[in-house]
Amino acid sequence: MATLTTERRSGKIAAHNNQHSNVQWYDGKKRFTIHLGSKRYTKKTAERFKDIVEALLFCRRNGITTPEKSVENWLQNAPVELRTKLAKVNLIAVDEAKTCQQLWDAFIKFKTAEVKLKTLRSYKDSMARFYEMGVFSFVMESVHAHHDVWLGMVKSGQLV
Repeated sequence: MATLTTERRSGKIAAHNNQHSNVQWYDGKKRFTIHLGSKRYTKKTAERFKDIVEALLFCRRNGITTPEKSVENWLQNAPVELRTKLAKVNLIAVDEAKTCQQLWDAFIKFKTAEVKLKTLRSYKDSMARFYEMGVFSFVMESVHAHHDVWLGMVKSGQLV
């Protein structure tokens, strides 16, 4: 069971009433706290966040991998700051960013079983052309090195 606590911070200008909310719970012998402090949340949002924490704790304790639909919907629409705080205490999993190479490799691996060899070669050739063009390095270099030239061309009407 999670608890919503409010602490008064004197000497600091934090919000209208100078209070910060925290959500605390015990998991075994260890106490966890998520501070909602730096950003001002309404009491209703803080209470809803506490309910979400309780639902996620229930799922974790009972081996349920997917929480109920309302919790999933809330997590999808929640601010990044709150999702990050939940991930830091291992209540939710956050997907790590994938590189283009990882995406290509996963695509080729997935398609290997269901396409013909010639189609698979075509996919691999497309991947090679994609990297030969150096799209990402070109874009990053262009943005930084040629920004002024590009901007001048746009302003003068040379680029339409």
